[in-house]
Amino acid sequence: MKFEGSLFVGCAIFFGAVDIVYWYFSKDPTGTVALALSVGLAFLTGFYLLFTGRRLPERPEDNPDGEIEEGTGELGFFSPHSWWPLYVGLACALAGLAAALLAAAAAAPAAFALPVPPGGGGDGTPPPVQTVVVGGMPGWQIALIAVAAAVVAAALAVFLNRVRVGRRHQAATSA
Repeated sequence: MKFEGSLFVGCAIFFGAVDIVYWYFSKDPTGTVALALSVGLAFLTGFYLLFTGRRLPERPEDNPDGEIEEGTGELGFFSPHSWWPLYVGLACALAGLAAALLAAAAAAPAAFALPVPPGGGGDGTPPPVQTVVVGGMPGWQIALIAVAAAVVAAALAVFLNRVRVGRRHQAATSA
């Protein structure tokens, strides 16, 4: 569980950095709070996995020299003649379909509503256009931040993986 915990704590650090950059450029309280909650959720999960992993024996997945055969064993009993998985799957599909139809039925009146134009002149001149949103961050800036964050995260992951593999080979050759 050491790797999984470190992965979630790393995600929390990444979300925290993105949250600061997002708040600095957008000053949007809703997105900032959503990212802050993501930081908390990732950190909570990572802390739990690291804390629990210390109290449990080492798993074969956590052993750098572990083999695939060490992780084998009985995973459970799955009856080949049971019809319950089919019924449970159909019930879940039906529940999902019902939820989608209910959401569509709730949104349909708003989707098909026609806006009432403000009173304009009787001579056919169009009413004045009013800006609804003032300020905020344009979509291209948000997309640019997301792409840059993904590239930085991917490069950092590759770098850290190469450092880890290099240390493992260095420890194996010195032993």
